[in-house]
Amino acid sequence: MNKGFSATAIFLATVLFIITTITAYKFSAPKKPEPQADTNSQITGAQGCNGLAYKLPEQMEWSLYQDAGKKFSIDYPSALLAEQVQKGIQLKTTKDKRPAIIWFYVYPNPKNQNAVQFWTDNPPNDHAGELATASYAEKANNAKSLIESSENVNVGQANVKGYRINIPDVLEREEIFWLDDNNIYNLGFSPQDTSSNCIGGKKRQIVNYMLRTFKQIKTLEELTADWNTYDGSGFSFKFPRHLYIDEQNENVKVWRSNFGDFYMSLKTNNQPQETPQINRDFTLGLNNHSIKVSYINEEEQIEVDGKTIQRLTFGCLFDCEYQMVSFSVDGQYYQLIFDVAGGGLKNTFDQIIKTIKFSK
Repeated sequence: MNKGFSATAIFLATVLFIITTITAYKFSAPKKPEPQADTNSQITGAQGCNGLAYKLPEQMEWSLYQDAGKKFSIDYPSALLAEQVQKGIQLKTTKDKRPAIIWFYVYPNPKNQNAVQFWTDNPPNDHAGELATASYAEKANNAKSLIESSENVNVGQANVKGYRINIPDVLEREEIFWLDDNNIYNLGFSPQDTSSNCIGGKKRQIVNYMLRTFKQIKTLEELTADWNTYDGSGFSFKFPRHLYIDEQNENVKVWRSNFGDFYMSLKTNNQPQETPQINRDFTLGLNNHSIKVSYINEEEQIEVDGKTIQRLTFGCLFDCEYQMVSFSVDGQYYQLIFDVAGGGLKNTFDQIIKTIKFSK
């Protein structure tokens, strides 16, 4: 009996000792830190949007949306899903099943309508049906009122005029519209919709950035259809209407622009003319208009209308760059010089060069 009791007592004492030791360690051992919540993923709410709410549009990665006919394009953040719909694209987060947070729609404009006509036929604030029974005159007045209260914006790099309007609806919407001969374009979002944690409060900044990336893609014939034509002796070329002849004599013609202080000149002579040289003055046009050349890019030969001509880029100090093509026709030597020290002007000169035609 005593032996049995003694064995039981020892067993119980051992169990008690183990329990006490474990309990003491549990309360005395340093605790592991609780895992911190991933605030970034909580804010973004989307698998592919981590950190997007904290980036400026210039720091984001961008993808290109282009229509099937390749007539226009616009950029959008790569971290957003672009769901293609019949009238354009809807941008969503990867996890958000709610409606689009940003949309870009395109409507055909076969009637070449202006903004008032389009908004009269398609009231942009009629999502809630408040204009369903209105007369045409009431819809026209509503459209006119929207335009008068809108903010003018420039679209893309071409100074296309757009309209930014706020639409009272179930949720307030900000809509931007612009038009051309073929389409009506609509870029919009709801500033009240807080479901898009992925981009936080960056919707307006993203939309404004998208607006600047819009590009119209046209053939050379479409781009230059309404340009003026210069007819020389044995050749011709087209140039934008905002350029006008400001000065000229027998050997030099100078075009100025209505849009800024840049110009184009055409120099002619019956013998080869001087070419730009570093640290030498080079005459650009009339009235002793010249620059001291500080750099020259390698001259290249290009094919234009079946003829090989020379092209050269040269310039002086800051904000000073010119391009020149040189060619000869019927014993006369020509230099066409274009001021390209401005956004997009190199593309304009590219287009001018492509319109050069030589008499056969």
